[in-house]
Amino acid sequence: MRESRSLATFGITPRAWRPFRRSALGVAVLGAMLGQTWAQETAPSSEAGGQEKLDTLVVSGNWLERIGERTLHEFPGARHRVDRETFSQAGAFSLTEAFRKIPGMQVRVQSESYGANHALSVGVRGLKSRFSEKSTILLDGMPLSFAPYGQPQLSIAPISLGNLEAIDVVKGGGSVRYGPQNVGGVINFVTPPIPEETTRRITVRGERATGDGEDNLRGQVNASVGGWVTPDTGLMLLYSGSHGGNFREHSDEDIDDLMLKGETWLSDSQKLDGHLRYFEAETELPGGLNPEQFAEDPFQSRFPFNRFEGDRSEARLRYTHFLGDDQEFEVQGFYANTFRLYGLQVAPDNNFGLQRFDEWGREYDVYGIEPRYSRLFAAGDTTHEVSVGYRFVKEEADLDRVRWNGFEAGSSPKSIEGVLRTRDETGTTAHALYVDDQVRFGRWTVTPGVRFENVEVFRHSRVRKNQPNDFRNEQDYTKALPSLSVGYRLSPRTQLFANYNTSFGTLQHLQLADSTENPLEPEIARTVELGGRYRDGGLSAEATLFNINFSNKLQWNDDLGHHVNRGKTRHYGVELGAAYDFGNGLNVHGNLAYTQAEFREDELDGNDLPYYSHWVGNLGAQYQRSAWTYSLEGYAQSSQYTDNHETEELTRDDFGRRWGRMPGYMVWNLRADYQLAGLGDSTTLGFGVKNLFDQDYFSLSGPDQPYGAGLSVGAPRTAFVELSTAF
Repeated sequence: MRESRSLATFGITPRAWRPFRRSALGVAVLGAMLGQTWAQETAPSSEAGGQEKLDTLVVSGNWLERIGERTLHEFPGARHRVDRETFSQAGAFSLTEAFRKIPGMQVRVQSESYGANHALSVGVRGLKSRFSEKSTILLDGMPLSFAPYGQPQLSIAPISLGNLEAIDVVKGGGSVRYGPQNVGGVINFVTPPIPEETTRRITVRGERATGDGEDNLRGQVNASVGGWVTPDTGLMLLYSGSHGGNFREHSDEDIDDLMLKGETWLSDSQKLDGHLRYFEAETELPGGLNPEQFAEDPFQSRFPFNRFEGDRSEARLRYTHFLGDDQEFEVQGFYANTFRLYGLQVAPDNNFGLQRFDEWGREYDVYGIEPRYSRLFAAGDTTHEVSVGYRFVKEEADLDRVRWNGFEAGSSPKSIEGVLRTRDETGTTAHALYVDDQVRFGRWTVTPGVRFENVEVFRHSRVRKNQPNDFRNEQDYTKALPSLSVGYRLSPRTQLFANYNTSFGTLQHLQLADSTENPLEPEIARTVELGGRYRDGGLSAEATLFNINFSNKLQWNDDLGHHVNRGKTRHYGVELGAAYDFGNGLNVHGNLAYTQAEFREDELDGNDLPYYSHWVGNLGAQYQRSAWTYSLEGYAQSSQYTDNHETEELTRDDFGRRWGRMPGYMVWNLRADYQLAGLGDSTTLGFGVKNLFDQDYFSLSGPDQPYGAGLSVGAPRTAFVELSTAF
């Protein structure tokens, strides 16, 4: 409904348009009008100097909504949006597979971070990828991590790929509005819009490894029903479930994601929208193997008790008032309760003969409110869109760790009595205020802005190392985070951009010591981007140079028993992408990213950071002929170090932890879709093979701690079939 506001430019009011908007004629008229506006805005003016002038003034408001090709083309920073069709054609079954379509994204295999499809570990430009803690991750604009300030991680990633319409990744140019931790960009998961007419969709999919691997079948069902039940109110129910086993022993998963969306117009210019959602996951975690076990059977598991369970309940409500085409007010409120529990065994082949099993149970309650006001006005030859926003977030958490120590090998850990190892009560109170001004003049768009963060975070340790404790550590921080974005329209086909952004990573709950004061400094990162995009007919191309200077790097210190500031790191490189549509049903596309991420201080100066590849790339092609569509997709990454010291050979310590260089690999996926005759254009049968050439590769799980540590084999050749329909 939001797009109807701009119709006032053509003399059509929102109330007059709303009954009309569902007709085919209305869509055609709207398309013609907006097409004319596009031509007016992109065609060079006849005035001296070739300057273009803006013929219509419509406030942009929320940068994460109303995204089209033009918005992406003109955005003053690296930004990529992957829609449902794109990740479906790539054969993606999970978020991990879908992210591999985005340039420069490094996605760790789930087993490297004690995860399965319930978790997400994605990194940007060499930043720490474990549980995605360096990015601000949103769902329709609402924070998705269970504690955006105190625990900004996705050890439970409470969203299923089957419930998404698109994934929008803003690497640079969005730090002022969306924080707090955004050095790794802003990732917004976008759910489908409520359809104009009542529509039911269902997709059923199954996959299983062929040849090597466990003989397991994993199935997925994605279903939705929704539409406008009155001229002013729309509802939509979405469900996505994934059940079954993976290609290794002890890898079953049961994941369910249920969401109810709603939108209602209170008047011509006011609307409410929001959602209710429940996510639940139970997964088995196969863990890593020692070299002898890996050589014997890489698909076995030596951790029969490792598991995860978790759930999340959330609510979001937003009120938007369109105060004419030049003003917009929005306020969003949200609440989420998240519980997650990991049960993990220490490596059974450690040199101390330990048989130890720990369970980490954590529950978080988070609520917040975000008002924003945007005003568009002209001043001489310039136009300004000034936005002022504020966000309040309150976090409360209870964190327990229970240990079963000394049980007999091969027996259940809970055959003996467990001991409460630690108990913490933690919390955060955060205030953020931002202001930005998007200034347009001629071919230029310049957006200065600043974000102010005030954060109070505490950790109250009740039990420490099995003993009662009553220590409270509390810190507060106030930071000003400036940014500047510049866009220049070289021609209607070529857009150049540059930006400078500042990111702030406050102290997380468990980075505060539980026995002594440790006045740590928050992590600060300063990012610079320089790039451009080109689009002409069937050809599109882009290039981005980036540099990130990271200060106050936080790392764990074993001797002190808490985190300390280690110093600086630098991340720099280039991201390239191109696509070409031949116009005969064939299109090709690819992207390539080079990243150098290194320590810049003390004894590690010059060393690579762990867990990132210097080179990551994608290459693909699609061909459509009659009722058939064929897709071929390739993904490659170079080798990685798994420790700070650039260890080449596989190395083991007394606790059974292993580290060394992980080799690079490349996998190819092949898919074919057939539109079933006589069932409309919305029923398709798809089938294909992932890892077509059965490429062998592995990862190292848990090199930084002994739980589940060892070698984990990559996914072998896997066949899948999918049936999708809408009615």
